[in-house]
Amino acid sequence: MSVIVGDGLWQSPGVSLVVAHQDGHRLRSSLDAGPFGPALNRPKRLVAAEGLCRPEPDMTLSRSAAEVLAEHVTLEVECIDRMYLNVYVPKLQFVNGVVFFLRHHRGQPFASSALLEPISQDFIAGLYRFARDQGVPIVDFVKGQRKDDVAHQFLAELEGDEGVLFVGTAQEKAPVFRTEKRRNPATGATYPWIVRTTAMVNHFYIYV
Repeated sequence: MSVIVGDGLWQSPGVSLVVAHQDGHRLRSSLDAGPFGPALNRPKRLVAAEGLCRPEPDMTLSRSAAEVLAEHVTLEVECIDRMYLNVYVPKLQFVNGVVFFLRHHRGQPFASSALLEPISQDFIAGLYRFARDQGVPIVDFVKGQRKDDVAHQFLAELEGDEGVLFVGTAQEKAPVFRTEKRRNPATGATYPWIVRTTAMVNHFYIYV
């Protein structure tokens, strides 16, 4: 008789295992008493006739999405394609912050959006001066033109590993602050009042 032998099998509670001879006669049950009492829940040697034991199904473990995709991915590239950096002052994004900036930081007797124009003009002049001194091209984007296509053209002509490719300008809608003239209902005197609105203004894109 050819047999299958497994050592150290521990029978689970509530399960009765019958070990049979090849002629089909019952030899021993897990509930049969032995010299140390019932055989349930104690280690024992399993001896069974080949062909009478039902084969155990293969255990399958759930797979993660990453494991499944790993068998189908043939190319993987990790890099930064592009990154946009918007610089702004949080406290100057609302009316009270602008009023405080003009009255207390700039020392003006009253707040008016007209006081912001010299600051903007100084910034623009400094940006054009930098472009002229460094030999950086200034590109005026036209309506419907893809800025990334222009950037790729300059990138292909870049000599070296890094640098400013060009400065692009375009008129686009943006939130702005304007001054309205309001009238005191008691005295009839007029006074400036800053409000937040939108307008078409010049945007400057610095490609590095």
